[in-house]
Amino acid sequence: MGYFMPSLEFPVALISGGVGYLELLLLFTVMLILFGPARLPAIARKLGHWVEQLRKAAHVFQQNLLSMDEDAIDGDMGDALSNSRKQQKEKEHDGSSH
Repeated sequence: MGYFMPSLEFPVALISGGVGYLELLLLFTVMLILFGPARLPAIARKLGHWVEQLRKAAHVFQQNLLSMDEDAIDGDMGDALSNSRKQQKEKEHDGSSH
């Protein structure tokens, strides 16, 4: 009949975040076969630790980007305010000399 073509749906589902119960069951079964039941809890702890570290790093990165954005906005506003004050002083100086 036809040839068996492996599906790319599983890796794409892992990347896109659309992992269902069947995919999780398949992943768990493969890990159980590869690593055995004795090593699985240690591997799960390591994986959880890595995910936690990745989330912390992403949070710090996001906070740094937001603070840089706020500093840039404050800098622009400060420059605009400074220029406005200079113009106001020039107008006052020009008005008082006449």
